[in-house]
Amino acid sequence: MPIRVLLVDDEEDILWGLSEELSRNKIEVDTATNGLEALEKIKKKQYDFLVTDIRMPGLSGSELLIETKKIQPDIKVIVMTAYGSDEVKQDVLTKGAISYLEKPFDFDQILNVIMEKQVAGEEETLRNLTLQQFLQLVSMEGKSCEIVVNTSEGEGKIFFEEGEVINASIGCVLYTSGRCR
Repeated sequence: MPIRVLLVDDEEDILWGLSEELSRNKIEVDTATNGLEALEKIKKKQYDFLVTDIRMPGLSGSELLIETKKIQPDIKVIVMTAYGSDEVKQDVLTKGAISYLEKPFDFDQILNVIMEKQVAGEEETLRNLTLQQFLQLVSMEGKSCEIVVNTSEGEGKIFFEEGEVINASIGCVLYTSGRCR
């Protein structure tokens, strides 16, 4: 299945250039010239990536990011702007963007971000979760895995099998089937 990208910018020459380059790399591309048009497309079709400008009439890229995440929480958002600053970068990354690019940028930068993040898939880092919330997710999903945790007492490991803790250790202390040893 091809990677699906929605490009949003009020500058049509940027839309055309990026669309052509991404299409040459076997990426399925849709475009929108403003945030409201993009939001309508997002309501009707699933995308892997949203690449959006910040400054646009109507709905800004930052507002589009927030509204998009409500509809498609797993979409990966790349924000681009000609009016960059550390504050804008921090703002969009905090709101869930995976990348921030200042114009002008080399086309390969966007392509590299898309290809790297698509390949990463399930290896993506979980943000804004406490350890307890993460452990609850592993349990609820019935996952089998080993989790390494670093604490002030040393490195610990928690072993899950089908969502159940089967073994855990920290430093030299071992917890097995409900007993400490």
